[in-house]
Amino acid sequence: MLPKRPVWQLGLFGAAIALIAAWFRVSQHFVPFLEILGVAASPIAAVWCCGYFLAQDRAADDVTRLTSRNKELNTLAWFLGAVAGYASQSQGGFLLPAPAIEGYLVTVVIWFAIFKGPWKAAA
Repeated sequence: MLPKRPVWQLGLFGAAIALIAAWFRVSQHFVPFLEILGVAASPIAAVWCCGYFLAQDRAADDVTRLTSRNKELNTLAWFLGAVAGYASQSQGGFLLPAPAIEGYLVTVVIWFAIFKGPWKAAA
C-alpha cells in the first residue's frame, strides 16, 4: 500500500499542497465547516436511533428497511433538526450549550411526531 515514490517527493508534494491551501486561506473556513458538519451529522444519528427504537426485532436489516422506506419523512426530520441545531449555534444555544445535542433532540421529537403522532406515517 506504500507509494512507489521516494519520501522526499511525497514531502515536497505535501508541502506544495499545504502552501496552496495557505495561499487561498483555507484554514479560515475550516472551523466553520467543522461546526456545520457537527450540527448536520447529529440529526442523522437521531433518525437511525429512532428507527432502531421503533424496529420490532432490532435487527440491522429491519432498521435499514424501516429507515429507507420513508426517505422523504426521514429527510424532513433530519433537515428540521439540522436547521434547529444551526439556529441554536448562531444564538449560543437555546436550552443547552451544545447545538449538536439540541439538533439531535429536535430531530427525535419531530421523528416521533411523524411516525407516532395522530397522522402516523406507515412504519
